[in-house]
Amino acid sequence: MIQPNNFRINLRYAEILYSMGGIDNLFHARKYFAYACVLNPTYARAQFGLIQTCKQIEQQSKKEDEKNTELM
Repeated sequence: MIQPNNFRINLRYAEILYSMGGIDNLFHARKYFAYACVLNPTYARAQFGLIQTCKQIEQQSKKEDEKNTELM
């Protein structure tokens, strides 16, 4: 909360949400991974996390998510 533009904090929170699992946590993790990519576009860890989260959402979701295909 003190440093909302610090990509490492956003990345760490996204990783925690991804690890917790569940479709709701994955949607939130995708949002934070994407924001970390916006803050630092050259950081491969954030990009890989975003790709993995999108793949997990595709596997667990019953319907096609337009935002997933856009991000991939």
